Amino acid sequence: MSDVYFITMRSSVKESLLDKLKRLMKEAGLDNMIRKGALVAIKLHFGEKGNTAFIKPIFVRQVVDFVYAAGGKPFLTDANTLYSGTRSDSVSHIQTAIQNGFAYAVV
Repeated sequence: MSDVYFITMRSSVKESLLDKLKRLMKEAGLDNMIRKGALVAIKLHFGEKGNTAFIKPIFVRQVVDFVYAAGGKPFLTDANTLYSGTRSDSVSHIQTAIQNGFAYAVV
C-alpha cells in the first residue's frame, strides 16, 4: 500500500492554494527525496498553443522553488507529440511553452 497525498482546490483567507501546495510537498517528504546538487526533472504538460488545459505556471514555480530550497537543480521537461502541432518538434514546443507562461523568468 502507498500513501496518497492531496489537497483540495478550495482556498481560504487562512491558506491559499499556493500555501497548500507547499504544505503538501513538505508533508509528502519531497524535500527528503532530493539530494544536494542533484538534477531534478519536473515533468509536466506545457499545453498546446491556445489551450488552457495545463497546470498553471504559478503552481509549477512553487515546485521549482521547493526543489531549489531542498538543494536540487530543477528543470522543466515535457515530451514532444507524434501528431502534428506546436509540440511536435523541440523548437516549436519550447516556443509554445513560453507563450503559455513557462518562460525561465516565470518558473
